[in-house]
Amino acid sequence: MGLHKSPKKSPHKSADKSPDKSYGSVKRLGRQSEMQELLGLRHRETFVDNYLRPLLEKGWLEPTIPGSPRSRLQKYRLMAAGMKALEGKPKGTKA
Repeated sequence: MGLHKSPKKSPHKSADKSPDKSYGSVKRLGRQSEMQELLGLRHRETFVDNYLRPLLEKGWLEPTIPGSPRSRLQKYRLMAAGMKALEGKPKGTKA
């Protein structure tokens, strides 16, 4: 698996994304669906399990409406710990 696209259609794209692409997408405040689209992931569960939940657990992202995680208005913002991790990450390396 890698960054190469397969001619075969699947419900979601590979979770093995370029780190620069994924990090760039979470710098902005946005809805889960917007971040998912920026990463090129179509499968919601893959995005939540592989990207969103780990970033929330590490404290790198925070929800704007903490009491309503499933709100249609829910957005996420990058926290200081996430910004620090991004600033210290050498370009082109994996997290």
